Amino acid sequence: KSQPKSHPAAPAAPPARDREWARREVAAVLATMPADMQPDHNAVQDLLQVEPSYARCLVLRFRDSVASARDKGKVQIRNPSAYLSSSIKAARKNGFQEFD
Repeated sequence: KSQPKSHPAAPAAPPARDREWARREVAAVLATMPADMQPDHNAVQDLLQVEPSYARCLVLRFRDSVASARDKGKVQIRNPSAYLSSSIKAARKNGFQEFD
């Protein structure tokens, strides 16, 4: 069995231009979502603290989860901010392995 990749506990902050790219990517994805499914400013800021490529993966997964719940006629995600924050926490806890 192969060893899982090791992840540094606190990765160095990505270059400013990567942060700017992530901010634009996240904003573009959120702009396609209904207003009632937009996460609040704090949840978005939390997302932007994550390594940029992971932030993009997380926001795309968030959008797809919201769309999937809507398409299946399930109860709306009542608190998009809490949902996004819990996704970020879970990914951090797993060392973002699902995105490697």
